[in-house]
Amino acid sequence: MKNKDFLKECIGEAIFELMEEKSYNKITIDDIIARAGVSRATWFRKFNTKEEAICFIMNKKWNDWLIKKDITDYTKINFTDANFSFNFFLEHKKYCVKMHKAGLQHLFIKNFIYTIQSMNTEDVLSIYVKNFFGLAFFGVVNCWIERDFKESIPELQEYTNIISSFITKKDLTLDQNLN
Repeated sequence: MKNKDFLKECIGEAIFELMEEKSYNKITIDDIIARAGVSRATWFRKFNTKEEAICFIMNKKWNDWLIKKDITDYTKINFTDANFSFNFFLEHKKYCVKMHKAGLQHLFIKNFIYTIQSMNTEDVLSIYVKNFFGLAFFGVVNCWIERDFKESIPELQEYTNIISSFITKKDLTLDQNLN
């Protein structure tokens, strides 16, 4: 059976390949279709923007990674275990670095919010809590990418735990908690 998303994958991967050769803003649709081996009509049937193609690839990588980890239901993801997500970003470092260099960090947020929304949580407070911690987590990941993944995952987990405890403790100042 043919993969129904094969052409979308070819197009998205072509953009990441081209990002090794030129800046994201200088990549044209003609560049993409030539690299992907598809027609202009195929491009326009599959995507409206380069960002949409990048989001498709990152969502595919996330979904493939979840399957590899034997998780087929988003509600089974333990977002309090930051190691889980840190491992995803580390395993996909080359994609993360290219996106960051191109100023496309907002697409990580977009994909994360898509994941949260797909959890179908009815409890309004849960939605706010997941978004709050998710966006805070994105800040940690974004900093990690900026620092070229210098810290180990256990170090990041420790920092995340400190940050989380700071958020939940009203009686501590930031300086007291970090020292």
